[in-house]
Amino acid sequence: MGKTGTGKTHIGCAAVNFLQKLRSKYIIFNNLMRLLLNSFKTSEKSEYDILQKYICCDFLVLDEIGLTNDSEYTMRTLYTLVNERMLREKATLLITNFKYDEYKKYLYKHDERLYSRILAKSNFLFQFDWQDYRAKNISAHHRYRSP
Repeated sequence: MGKTGTGKTHIGCAAVNFLQKLRSKYIIFNNLMRLLLNSFKTSEKSEYDILQKYICCDFLVLDEIGLTNDSEYTMRTLYTLVNERMLREKATLLITNFKYDEYKKYLYKHDERLYSRILAKSNFLFQFDWQDYRAKNISAHHRYRSP
């Protein structure tokens, strides 16, 4: 959890690459929601098939928690993923831009069960609170140069 540009996604992708022998998956939560919603329009893959791919993998990185619309369906989907993976004892890395207190409020506001499963069952919570790496590099690269 933490500010943008601090390396959260980089760490998540590195973990997936490192754990290639496991069935590892990385997805931005909003993209997963789009896949699920599109499954209602097409018959290629069902909602169940899509969810099972992410529920049953050995290691899942779910990025950008909190950037989707907070519909009942979205929060129920997040709960289902977290709960089913917890019951199967599958490792899950959730990435968010929230600070710890904001994350607690966000989860609790939507579903006490989700709050309990994520925060009470987490082995580790990391706060990435240093300077935005991308912004630092952009400002260094784009400094005004006089003719």
